[in-house]
Amino acid sequence: MSLSSHAWIFLGAGLLVALVAVPLILKKVPMNRWYGVRFPQSYRSDRLWYEINRHGGGYLLGTSLAWMTYGVCGLVEPGIWNENAPRYAFFGMVVMVVSTVAGTIASYLKARQLASSAIE
Repeated sequence: MSLSSHAWIFLGAGLLVALVAVPLILKKVPMNRWYGVRFPQSYRSDRLWYEINRHGGGYLLGTSLAWMTYGVCGLVEPGIWNENAPRYAFFGMVVMVVSTVAGTIASYLKARQLASSAIE
């Protein structure tokens, strides 16, 4: 697979994740078991669900921007990788994993903070 093919995959995956994040940020997703930030704190009340998902959606959007930025870098400056598609793909996976783990941890910490300050 070529470097530009990998770059398009990172760009497309980032765009798809951004599209998933926007309804969460806009508080358009009601409480459910399938879609959203589903920590135990999220299910304590509708208010907590929407607030936790708003913040989680923001972190998810940040994650998607990291993925898209990496994809654009592969398309705009392929020379920095010396046309080394496997290395580009490996570092792309690192970007995806690190940004996803960081966003998940930040979402969890925010959910705990919101739940502990909530008066139910």
